[in-house]
Amino acid sequence: MKIAVSGYRGLIGKALTEGCLARGHEVIPLSREMIYSPPGSALTGLLSGVQAVIHLAGAPILCRWTHPHRKLIYDSRVETTSNLTEAICQLPDQLRPETFISASAIGIYRSEEDHTERSDRFASHFAARVIRDWEAASAELPAGVRRVIFRISPVLDQNSQLIRQLRLPFRLGLGGAIGNGSQPFPFIHLHDAVSAFLWAVENHQAAGVYNLCAPQQATNRDFTQTFARALRRPAFLSVPKTALDLLYGEAARLIYESPQVYPEKLLAENFTFRYPTLEAALTEIVGKK
Repeated sequence: MKIAVSGYRGLIGKALTEGCLARGHEVIPLSREMIYSPPGSALTGLLSGVQAVIHLAGAPILCRWTHPHRKLIYDSRVETTSNLTEAICQLPDQLRPETFISASAIGIYRSEEDHTERSDRFASHFAARVIRDWEAASAELPAGVRRVIFRISPVLDQNSQLIRQLRLPFRLGLGGAIGNGSQPFPFIHLHDAVSAFLWAVENHQAAGVYNLCAPQQATNRDFTQTFARALRRPAFLSVPKTALDLLYGEAARLIYESPQVYPEKLLAENFTFRYPTLEAALTEIVGKK
């Protein structure tokens, strides 16, 4: 199968490319320049004859939301998705991709409430507005193109930003929960994230929105205690919310105001998680050399 992938240099993109090649698929990398270009002969021609498009591109969102950063965050998701959608629409039926799979994020949901894919209780902050427009940007795909959207939770891997930033302080015994640690902590191991994308490519019954998170309903305190235990270190400290506010500004709420999310559709459609719990995920990550 010929699969076009944007964001192929990112954490998920690199692992997904390796997974596609291991399964015998051909990967067509979609460069940043290509997906930012207005739809025309180049982008349209590149998508001609591919069986699936996987759109993972998006600028980092955990930063201070200055005006330039807001524009970059928005355009890297919404504009690029619109360009890909228009390029696919320009192709004749017989040359269009059969499947379009787009990344999205659980930040669309209202914090500290429980959400399955049926939930429409969305947040109102900047990131949530971006995510809503991001998902809507592919709504005009032709009816014959199967559309899958993964609302991705924080990804756990030895090379993920979260683990790289926390490993040293936790090893030094300086780890701790954020505030009182009671806020939800949805997560997904990188292996399961990649497996879900491959499952969606190859499972022609998959369609619509999926919450891409592990089944365990964990809290920030659960993560702190499990990570410290895996590293055989204590974790008695607490990170005040004000410290995160000083570091990230308005974006800090993405860290300490998480929604509780459940992968109802993936479980109902018999997707198998290799790492369904924090214990399993963090033990595997810490065990890597």
